[in-house]
Amino acid sequence: MKKIMRIMTVCIALLLISGCTSDTGNLPKETEESRAEAYETPRVIISENELVYKNEEAGYQITFPENWRGYYVITEYSPEEVCIGFYGKSKTGRIAYKHWDRDGLDLAWIVTHEPTPDEGSLTIAKLGKAHGVSYFLTSPRGGPRLPDLEAILRPDSTTRQLARYEVDATEEELVAQDTEKALPMRDDLYEGNFIFEAIEQ
Repeated sequence: MKKIMRIMTVCIALLLISGCTSDTGNLPKETEESRAEAYETPRVIISENELVYKNEEAGYQITFPENWRGYYVITEYSPEEVCIGFYGKSKTGRIAYKHWDRDGLDLAWIVTHEPTPDEGSLTIAKLGKAHGVSYFLTSPRGGPRLPDLEAILRPDSTTRQLARYEVDATEEELVAQDTEKALPMRDDLYEGNFIFEAIEQ
């Protein structure tokens, strides 16, 4: 009986030790659990007037320029994996990639590691640190999405052929207006015209 008790005690101790030393990066356990939940249901933030995006769980915020007001969407897949998108007035600028579970058109991503060449994106900038974790701004995975705004206007384009909505004269006019808004927003990200800062938790 004593031998069985000793074996059980050793097993319990080993389980406790392995649980305490599991490597979850620089994130606390509750953040890891939140990340798993976030992947199941991405959080979409479409702001009409706010220029400050706050990632409370990760502990940072980004202040965008005035020309972004009412034209961007944030999709949080986890606290450390966030997509920044253009969200225009045209259907192309809002729902073209809805079947990929994303609203709008990708402008950039915020991640916690610099992408490798085989990941399909490039590092735009190192944003900084929040609570000991480094954040990077990267290009959209699989290439930029903004060219779809111009492509949708060409009747023979693949983008137009795959559209799940009618591209009429009104849509074409709205797409032209969206293009004028979207390109400067992309340039703002590439030129660093925004403020990234850690916030208190």
